[in-house]
Amino acid sequence: MMKLGVAAVTGALVLAWPIVVSAGPAGDVLKAMGQCAAVADEHERLACYDRLAPQAAQVLAQMPPTPHEGPPTAEEQKSWFGFDFGGLFGNSPSRQTTPDKFGSENLPKPPPAPG
Repeated sequence: MMKLGVAAVTGALVLAWPIVVSAGPAGDVLKAMGQCAAVADEHERLACYDRLAPQAAQVLAQMPPTPHEGPPTAEEQKSWFGFDFGGLFGNSPSRQTTPDKFGSENLPKPPPAPG
């Protein structure tokens, strides 16, 4: 009974092979990989993945580059949920060097001295 199942899966893969070979877009390759995942025999499943490796590499090579690489800009930092994470680890303003100065950036400016 198990041999019949293996033969059926192998036959389905052989019949589906022209479709898999012509798969260019990432969705088609992913769908074919999903079909490989359904193969019960581990050797046939690995062979299925190995046959798809060139198509997967081709799709990955055609993918557009990520929109932004490197550290985030100041605008991006401030747009993340309204918080500025740029000064999270030690880049605080230099005017806050003692405990009594903590939060001084939120206090109103003192009035100008008379005179």
